[in-house]
Amino acid sequence: MNEIVKRYLTIDQKHIKRIKQTDEITSIDIFYQILKSWKIISSEKTIGYCSPNGNVPQIRISLDGNKYVVNADSTKDGVTEFLKNKNNPWYLIENKKGIKNKITNTENKSSIKGFYMYKV
Repeated sequence: MNEIVKRYLTIDQKHIKRIKQTDEITSIDIFYQILKSWKIISSEKTIGYCSPNGNVPQIRISLDGNKYVVNADSTKDGVTEFLKNKNNPWYLIENKKGIKNKITNTENKSSIKGFYMYKV
């Protein structure tokens, strides 16, 4: 966990560092470890520093030829729910605008409030 914290959390350990496209996460296990480490250590409400609209990719993931982002405004509650369902598959569902690009891992394929992960 120490290596994950050093590499992926900000120096003050309040947020997850913004991951550039060139440094995408390529391991689902590392992705879950980053979220879990942040959830345990940070007292902040969101994984990143939020812009007014929150649509800033904080984490970039590349798995099996698919690319995903988790936005900076994802919350502690949303991350907790996503981690609780980590053994479930990921499902592609419609976002608020009706575009099928949002990711969830709930059994009933419902959106996770406060967790903003998208396929790009």
